[in-house]
Amino acid sequence: MSFDWANYSNITPEEYAAKADKFRNKNIFGRIFAEVKDNYHHATAWGNVCDQMAEALEKETQDQMQYVMEIEDLQQEIEKVYQDSEKEAGKLSEKISTLQEKENNGTITEEEKQELQTYLNSYMGVFEEADTEAGKINSNIKSVKSKAVDTEDKIATAQEWGRKTKEAGENVLNSELLEAAENSTKITKTKDGVTTSWSFTQGAEQGIAQAENLFDKVSEFQKNENIFKK
Repeated sequence: MSFDWANYSNITPEEYAAKADKFRNKNIFGRIFAEVKDNYHHATAWGNVCDQMAEALEKETQDQMQYVMEIEDLQQEIEKVYQDSEKEAGKLSEKISTLQEKENNGTITEEEKQELQTYLNSYMGVFEEADTEAGKINSNIKSVKSKAVDTEDKIATAQEWGRKTKEAGENVLNSELLEAAENSTKITKTKDGVTTSWSFTQGAEQGIAQAENLFDKVSEFQKNENIFKK
């Protein structure tokens, strides 16, 4: 199942975390070191969203490469259209030159005059047909490019969630209450069925790393996207 960007573009990180924040801060135990705890939980929860966004952008970057190949194939089709038209025009040009020489020295027949006019009309038609065919292929190229660059909302959403996640992690690390919170609260983390000790610091650092990874994916995605805006 593809990542649903709309779910996260239509809601702020704060709105996403509001219900959990309210639950944590309802009782006195939740209010102790609330600043550190809220930022910690934000960094970890939003960091998981950052991971999902990073994975989605990585896949879409791979899709961009597919679009590049599609565009290259279509551009080669255009080149072939014009190459074929030049070959056809070359053959017609030879026939036209032969008949025009006859016309100039007065040895051309009535039938050949008709042939000459037909070749002249066809000569112009070759380039018109090539331009028409190339125009159709260019429309297909524009369509592919449109799919590749219709991503502004995704980029803005990823940048906002990454920024908020990094900010929450830094708030934990820069809090004057961090040391006291670490000493008074035991945290564990379970991954792949294994539970280990954990800390506010580790959670904050993880969130920052997840945000930075997302920024890298956004940067790579934007760099590739610029190919399609030319």
